Parts: sequence; structure tokens; C-alpha cells
Amino acid sequence: MRLVASAPGKVVLFGEWAVLEGGPGVAIGVPPRLSVSWRMPSEKRDDATLVIRGDSQMALWDPNTPSEKQSQIPKFLQKTVKLVESLMLLDTVAEKALRSGGELRIERGWKIEEGLGSSSAIVAALLEIVSPDRERVEKWHLGRETIRRAQGGMASGLDLAAQLRGAAVSLVQDRPRPLNLDIPGELMFLHGGEKADTAEFLKENRVPREARLQLGKSCEKFLEKRDWVAAIDEHARILAEHDVWPPALRDLRREWLGSGLVRAMKSCGAGGGDTWILWSPTEKQAALQADATSRGYRLKRVEVATEGSRREKETPQ
Repeated sequence: MRLVASAPGKVVLFGEWAVLEGGPGVAIGVPPRLSVSWRMPSEKRDDATLVIRGDSQMALWDPNTPSEKQSQIPKFLQKTVKLVESLMLLDTVAEKALRSGGELRIERGWKIEEGLGSSSAIVAALLEIVSPDRERVEKWHLGRETIRRAQGGMASGLDLAAQLRGAAVSLVQDRPRPLNLDIPGELMFLHGGEKADTAEFLKENRVPREARLQLGKSCEKFLEKRDWVAAIDEHARILAEHDVWPPALRDLRREWLGSGLVRAMKSCGAGGGDTWILWSPTEKQAALQADATSRGYRLKRVEVATEGSRREKETPQ
């Protein structure tokens, strides 16, 4: 039997670093989806090898041996293996299911440099596979702790909430909530193709506590007034002071603001992925699209995935 589940990508719009201080944040699920399929073994065993495949790589993982002691796991899949290992350590249902082995196959519907939440999407999809009947809030708590354990304690759960639920969510006082959020036609996403490492940004503490608090206050103002341009501009100013953006896009922002192609532009997330949100007047969008294409960048309108993680139809082997 093969079980399949999927989860949408996510973009953290506001409060990206503030949520690490318990501050508010806003995120949306976006249409590209990541799927996880589990081909169950034909025979039940308690010490079987779990084959994990993703991005044209394969890992042979022994659930009875800590992942850091297994030299045959490719570097690119080590984070994925760590997520699976953490989920099994925290949840007896997942442990019982996955310890029997089989094959996990991960297929991501976006480019890795876009930073649309591969880790949290994997966890969301895994939870749909091993325990689809759990309440969503229970999945969120278990999933967040899984990611925290795998990433050394740094995970707010905001991205996971957007991927479990879909649509727009806010995280206020450590509680995810659905958010009624209208997306104006002037909003667009830009993908520049430069990938940074979120874990390294966090280790270096690039954004100090005072800046995180400022981002939180800015997000609070957005939740109250829904002024997109003001919120994007204020977040951009705070982030620019700490230089957490890819240099090429930082310079591009200055150029586009100067030419009037955009009125506001900022990076999204905590620095790991290369997705930017910008506000462009309707009459400027054709020229903006042409300019972005000439530079090899991808520009698209903001779309929201209305459906969160789900379990697909079971198929026989």
C-alpha cells in the first residue's frame, strides 16, 4: 500500500523574526505543493531500513541508530532525516508506523531557493500520513515540536500553521489563528534565485532582540490598519539595518523604488529563502515584469492556497 499526503508552500509576510520573540506574525499558504508518499513494506518488521528519496538523492536510514552516526546519508537529505527522526521520537504513532521501514518519497513543487517551507511542509504531510484524524491544533503542536527538535529549538510554528490550514493565518501570543486577509492586485512575489541559510542567520543572531521587537510592533500595526505599503516599507527599513538580504536584490530594491516601478519591497521569512513581496502600481506592472524577466528573475501575482495539508487517496502497490 502507498499512502500520499501533500501540503502547500508558505510565505511569511510580516513579523518573520518577531515570532522568535513570541511576537505576532502573518503568513499565507501558497499554491505550489509538496507531496510525501510512503510505500509501506510488504512485511511488518521492527528494525527495517527506511528509504528516503528527494531531489534526486536517496538515503538509507536505520531508525534504531541516531542519524548523525549514519555516514551513508547524503548531506542534502540530512535535514529531512532529522525531521523524520524527531517526529518518531516525539510520537508513538509515527514511530510505530515508520519503524517498519518502506520508502518515503518527497516531491517539492517549487525551487529550493524560493524558501517556501520545505521542512514544515514535510512535517505537515507526514502528520497527514501517520495520523490524519488528529485535530489540527494537535498536529500543529506536535509538528512545531518536531521542527524545534530537528532545528535546535528555533521554530515558531507560523509557517506550519499556514501549511496545515491553508489561506492566511496570524500567530499572536503563541497561538495560530485564521486571518481574513484580502490580497490587493498590486501585490506581487519576486524570486531572485539566491538561497541563504536560515540556520546560519539564526546562529549568527543577525537580527538582535530590539529589531525583533520593532518588527513585532510593525506587524501589530498591520493587523490593525491593513496598510500594506506602510508595513512592507517599515519591515524593509528594519531588515535593511541588519543586512539579512541577498545583495543583488537589495540593490534591485533601491533601483526599482527610485524608478517608481514599486512603492514598497521587502524580503519574506527569516532570511533562508529568496521570496520577496512588493507593491507595484497596476500601470507599472507590465514594465516591471519586463525588467524582472530581463534579469532572469521570476515575478508573479500573489496567490493564496485555500486548502491546507491533506491526505490523498490510498493506492495499492
